[in-house]
Amino acid sequence: MTGLVRNDHAHVLQLRLISYLEQHWRQPDEGIWEVRARAGTSSTPR
Repeated sequence: MTGLVRNDHAHVLQLRLISYLEQHWRQPDEGIWEVRARAGTSSTPR
């Protein structure tokens, strides 16, 4: 027992978040690092 009160609404949200992550975690993204330019663009002035 952790001492936390069961919350059915929170449990449903947790299951939906896990389901979303299972379906999308391999899709490419920009990650957690700073993005200086989008793919195919230049970040330096011309």
